[in-house]
Amino acid sequence: MRLPEQLTIDDLITAFAEYEESTHRHESWVEYISYYKQQLMFMQQLFGCDLKKGKKDVDSRKELKSSDVEAGGRYEFNGRLTVRLFEDCIRLMNVTKTPFDYSGMMEGLPSKISRDLRKKYGDELNQHIEGLDGLYRAIAKEILTFMFPGIESKRIPSSKLYDRGLPKEEPDPVDFF
Repeated sequence: MRLPEQLTIDDLITAFAEYEESTHRHESWVEYISYYKQQLMFMQQLFGCDLKKGKKDVDSRKELKSSDVEAGGRYEFNGRLTVRLFEDCIRLMNVTKTPFDYSGMMEGLPSKISRDLRKKYGDELNQHIEGLDGLYRAIAKEILTFMFPGIESKRIPSSKLYDRGLPKEEPDPVDFF
């Protein structure tokens, strides 16, 4: 993904998702994984978004010290669970995919049944996936806004990432085959 001139909270969420996705790559993809790790680290620094510190800040808030009773159970609202919810949203953004993605297929054409099912269900499935992705992204955005008030209005020049040493070109996944 080519970065825009001005980075926003949406770009930060994308960086979290790209890094999370890169961690599932084979260890030989060191350059690829390193790029997304570095990008996320720099963006967190620039946005003032340290999840470990944010978790402690949430724990110290008075309004979250009380318990609520929901569905007959007792739930404590705390920083650890808040961060976990955020991380779950990021993870789910990466696992909610179509079974008809043939981009990594190297064995030839998909089977006839696969092509027929893609034609029949592909568009509807893609709409649902985009909807889920949008919901996970919206939840993640609200969590970051809750944990780091004011982050939603920050605009950071992407040049600051490059000034810190992030390569201007992201690694090409095709180079790893």
